[in-house]
Amino acid sequence: MEAIKDIDQHMLCTADPYRGIIEHANRKDKILIYLPIGGEVTFAKEKTYTIIRREGHSLLNVYRYHQETTG
Repeated sequence: MEAIKDIDQHMLCTADPYRGIIEHANRKDKILIYLPIGGEVTFAKEKTYTIIRREGHSLLNVYRYHQETTG
């Protein structure tokens, strides 16, 4: 399992790219997500967004963003 961090370097989840399993845990819950090839999951925390997309049997791409402020 490899650690996935958001754009601010806060621990977000762990991932196993070979099996497509994402594990997200907080104080109360533990969530396991299975990503098929081509699947993606988005995590939003305060003003950061992290998208994890499974591109192949052993390849996960991680995209990290800050929410743009307008106005």
